[in-house]
Amino acid sequence: MKNRKAQLDALVATYHHPDFVRDDPMQFASPFKHDLPRCEANALLASLLSYGRREVIIRKLTELFDRLEAPVYDVLQAESLAPVEKRLAGFIYRFNTGADLVHLLRWWHAFYERHPSHLACLESLPETQNGVSRDTLKPVMTAWLDAWLPPDFLAGGYRNGTRYLVPHPATGGACKRLHMALRWLCRDDQFLGTHAVDFGLWTSVIPSHALLMPMDTHVGRLSREWGLLKRNSTDWKASEELTARLARFNPADPCRYDFAFLGYGVDEVRGRLKDTAIF
Repeated sequence: MKNRKAQLDALVATYHHPDFVRDDPMQFASPFKHDLPRCEANALLASLLSYGRREVIIRKLTELFDRLEAPVYDVLQAESLAPVEKRLAGFIYRFNTGADLVHLLRWWHAFYERHPSHLACLESLPETQNGVSRDTLKPVMTAWLDAWLPPDFLAGGYRNGTRYLVPHPATGGACKRLHMALRWLCRDDQFLGTHAVDFGLWTSVIPSHALLMPMDTHVGRLSREWGLLKRNSTDWKASEELTARLARFNPADPCRYDFAFLGYGVDEVRGRLKDTAIF
């Protein structure tokens, strides 16, 4: 196990660097990393559309934020969303359309009338009052989502594309995009100074040790190949199993190893693994 930890730590050392952000969807939030409401809103929107091929994700997110013409938080402070709804007409990315994004912005528009930020909402939840751990993360995420999703969201009140846009723990899925957003917003690596990557803006409510690894087909495949995961399904339980294994290597920050999976995967696709293929 010590050798496996050393191998993973070597990958993290290779990929855990601000330069990584240039090719990552978190680039759409990083300019606001010292501005809580703008950073969290941009991060959440970018994460929800982060499915598919990385280069296509970046291209479509660039188009989306160009259409918004302002940070998401600023868009939502307007009295009316009508102008941005017109600008989103015709936007399409795989399963989602501009109409799905209009629903999301309307939900958040109403949310911000009740809460100054998503962090403030999390701080007010009964589920966070006694601290958050990996064991309690699911009810915390559920309560937070329920604070802004409509009551009929899971009951078939919206088309499939709209429901796909926002993963929900109640479905049993991995909720990879939400866990990715939580890594960006909660994981605290600010002690690294200029080498910090994640934002650490929500760590006061959800600390680094309470996060779960973002789980998708790529992470599941590598985890099994590397002997870190036995479960065959790529779901929430698989994320819990992998995170528990990684927590043996770093109990305070198991999701630091997300950079090993992400970087290895990017270089695997690009055929640049000769210096990092250490397994």
